[in-house]
Amino acid sequence: MSLSGSNKKNPIRKSKSVFQNISGEWVLIEEMKQFSKIAHEKRIEFIKAKLKKMKLDFWHPIPITYEEADLQKNKSSLTKLQILSIINSLVPFLGDSDRLRF
Repeated sequence: MSLSGSNKKNPIRKSKSVFQNISGEWVLIEEMKQFSKIAHEKRIEFIKAKLKKMKLDFWHPIPITYEEADLQKNKSSLTKLQILSIINSLVPFLGDSDRLRF
């Protein structure tokens, strides 16, 4: 039996497979293939920050679809609380006269 027939199709060789949910409704980001690794890294960051009693940044959920990933990257999707947190984190780098305004 020969597997190298010229007219046989190899189902494993697809030009570029799309990573989607079971129903095919959403196209998922490639990072979902590494979800466990990403979640593990975020847990380690969280535990280290808690042990060192450091202030934690805002935690964004791990995006699943391309739309969610785009929203997280888009600065206009920040909430008021997130924007205030960013401003407060930058205030210490201002000069004394500028710092009084904030």
